Amino acid sequence: VNTAKGKRIGLKQWQKPLLCLPAALPLAALRMGVSSMTLPLVGTVSFGLLYPLLIVPVAIVGASNMVNLLAGLNGLESGMGIIYLSSLSLYAYFHSNLAAKVIAFAALGAVAGVFLLNRYPSKLLPGDSFTYFLGAVLGTIAVVGNMEKPALIASAPFLIEGLLKARGGFKKPTVGYVENGKIYKHEGIYSLPHLFMNGKYTEKQVVEFMWAISAFFSILLWLV
Repeated sequence: VNTAKGKRIGLKQWQKPLLCLPAALPLAALRMGVSSMTLPLVGTVSFGLLYPLLIVPVAIVGASNMVNLLAGLNGLESGMGIIYLSSLSLYAYFHSNLAAKVIAFAALGAVAGVFLLNRYPSKLLPGDSFTYFLGAVLGTIAVVGNMEKPALIASAPFLIEGLLKARGGFKKPTVGYVENGKIYKHEGIYSLPHLFMNGKYTEKQVVEFMWAISAFFSILLWLV
């Protein structure tokens, strides 16, 4: 919240990940998911009690904050949400993961409703609460449906975004500016949309490029 004096009042950056932790507690308490995971170059590893006590909370908190990194353009987060939730919903359906299927389809319906108002030109800016919700849903689908691998592949754009933001120490400006209808970045490549913020494209076109990237990984999860 911005006060009349220009001061920002709200949650500190370190508080936001901690507030996502309660979302993982029901999954941990019910010991949802399978504690054995197949890891690249390692094989199948059984985590035992570490799975509900450590892996599940880290997955939910990590996914929530990861999705929150990639947002800020009209229709970006809601459009990407529709794309990867559609793919994961169908994946859960065809692999008979009932719980994951119900959660994914329910979330998809909610996100589609938001998209109608959030698409360009946006009439609704949902903010952090929406992106944290999307991330928590993504992590929950992975855990309850034992869909860690497809969920991780669908999350690739957010992982790339995290690496780019880390490259700038999480301090570089990621929101661009508009000039003559085209969108520009301020400096360097510190966010995935910056690849297209070169003054050649409108905000709507940049968002469509991001949707295409999300669609690529949402298709890829079926092939690997």
